[in-house]
Amino acid sequence: MSEKCICEKCGHEMIPIKRDSTVGMFCPNCGHGFVTSFIDPIYEDYQEYEIYLTEGNTVTKDNYFLIQSLTSMSMLEIKQMFETTPYLLFKGLAPEVKELKEKLDACVINYRIVPEFKY
Repeated sequence: MSEKCICEKCGHEMIPIKRDSTVGMFCPNCGHGFVTSFIDPIYEDYQEYEIYLTEGNTVTKDNYFLIQSLTSMSMLEIKQMFETTPYLLFKGLAPEVKELKEKLDACVINYRIVPEFKY
């Protein structure tokens, strides 16, 4: 919906609508419009992904608390896990992997996602 859309009722330029899983166009002049549903492709991806910790990680306060919240491991176990790479940290679907990926990026933790993750 990057092109201009002209209202078929009054000829005024329509405004794009995008909210959650709804997309469409609306005419601010006469109120005419249309909507349709949109499902983000990440929610239709049923591929199982694996996140592996890779070399070069050190235990810091931030990444300790993140890994501890995911695994319930102690500080010593997490330190050993960082030294035993690659280590399978998580296995799941794309929305979960994307959420964890963002957390790992925020904590500057080195990881690899298999298969290639496009989101």
